[in-house]
Amino acid sequence: MTSPHEQLQQFLAELPARALAFVIQLAIAAALFWIILQVTRVLQRMAYDVLKRTRPDECEVLNKAIGRIIYIAGVVLAAFAALAVLGINVSTLLASLGITSLVLGFALKDTIEQAISGTLLLFQRPFKVGDVIEIDTVEGVVTDVGIRTTDVRTFEGVHVLIPNNRVFQSVIRNKTHYVARRFEITLNIGTNNDLAGAHAAMLEAVKGVPGVLGEPAPTVAFENFTDSAVRTAMRYWVDTTNTDPVATRNAVTGAITATLASAGIASAYLATRPADPSLPG
Repeated sequence: MTSPHEQLQQFLAELPARALAFVIQLAIAAALFWIILQVTRVLQRMAYDVLKRTRPDECEVLNKAIGRIIYIAGVVLAAFAALAVLGINVSTLLASLGITSLVLGFALKDTIEQAISGTLLLFQRPFKVGDVIEIDTVEGVVTDVGIRTTDVRTFEGVHVLIPNNRVFQSVIRNKTHYVARRFEITLNIGTNNDLAGAHAAMLEAVKGVPGVLGEPAPTVAFENFTDSAVRTAMRYWVDTTNTDPVATRNAVTGAITATLASAGIASAYLATRPADPSLPG
């Protein structure tokens, strides 16, 4: 048997060679890690180019999700490869971290769920940046669709972050998915007036207002009769991408008022609102 003194001397004699071998291994591991990261960045650029050709409208948003997935996968692969070069058994390491991974999984459950939901939303595209949406009690304009949250600016000017798992599981009302929106003006007309004449006059007045669509055509409906008045709903459609709905509404109200007054028909307005409100009524 060798004495402790001899063992120490042997260790000191082998130390430079071992140190040099470890430095070489470390350099190879670092180089491999760097190379895999560079390949990851190349894949990110390739994915961006493909998205730019195939889905130009959602290129920036989708690239954010796909690029992050590629980056995370690349970092994990690079780390495993570097550990393997250093002689560390990755399978044993993962097995020893099993309980820790389980705990972390429970702790990060919501974050992981939000990330998955965000990625699915980016691919399914139930809405895009600039759309007016309503999710539960939140209504406003979408300003960003991220991995964890969807950002909405409400009509009161409040910045709201909605977790993507909540967005994914909720009923989404996209109020700008179709360019045409129906608006409604409700008024009371006395039953002693010529209702048929009022009906024709209102339709004629609204058709002449700039911004009101001819198709679908405006409609007038008598909805509720009382002893002295009939509740009348004037409905018309507006292309909200090219027309200011508020200005059009004011013009419609003015045209109806002037037309009914010139025909000697008295009326009282009850409400002026979009039939599916996402704008101030």
